[in-house]
Amino acid sequence: SYIEQGRNPDLFTQAFVERTATENQFTNGKIKAVSEFRTLLSEEFNKSFPDLYD
Repeated sequence: SYIEQGRNPDLFTQAFVERTATENQFTNGKIKAVSEFRTLLSEEFNKSFPDLYD
């Protein structure tokens, strides 16, 4: 429908790629934050409950 409306498909592709890259960066940030939280949580559990850590 984009082409049928006489629009440039390159602009559509460019906008799609930019939006995808932005969402990818956001998702990677969330993954990194959860990973760091998991590491910190694991360290704190190890400090608080060393006999149960294994």
